[in-house]
Amino acid sequence: MKKIKKIDPLLYSYKLLSLKAYSEKQLFDKLKGKGCSIIEINTIIDRLKELKYLNDDEYLVEFIKSEIRKKEGPKLIKQKLQQRGVSTDILDEKLEEFYSEELQIEAVKYWISKHLDKLLKKSAKSEQDNEDEDGEFLENVEFNHKLESNNFSKIISFCLRKGFNYSNISQALSEFKDENLNPKNDE
Repeated sequence: MKKIKKIDPLLYSYKLLSLKAYSEKQLFDKLKGKGCSIIEINTIIDRLKELKYLNDDEYLVEFIKSEIRKKEGPKLIKQKLQQRGVSTDILDEKLEEFYSEELQIEAVKYWISKHLDKLLKKSAKSEQDNEDEDGEFLENVEFNHKLESNNFSKIISFCLRKGFNYSNISQALSEFKDENLNPKNDE
């Protein structure tokens, strides 16, 4: 017969928080999963908040900054935070504070560039497979040819799944085309 080892919930909480930040709900769920009573969990959470080891506002800010560095969109960030049990009261306010329209558009342009690189590599490979008689293949793939409406819709869908809104995506696409597709006169 195996002995079930009862954990010290406070020590377990310290251990968890030493490894990474948790929201109150995440920590509550972890302790609940270990068989702790609700009264015991609430007492521990209150104690950790007193000691400033657990703070949903700080967790929110750090999570938002981390996701911005990963170039995630505001809708996706909001969804992830809601799943982690962060209060939606200040969520929109903090997102607006830390994730400006300009940052969002730059992030969308990053994803457009990544997606186009993937499409261009795929296209160059298919052109290499279709060599002409002299054994040469086109190495310069024009952007205009590759930005067909089908590719645009793929890019837009991808960016929407990343959590960006349509207006920022269309603005970023427009800026991206202006920066990369229109010939520049450097004379």
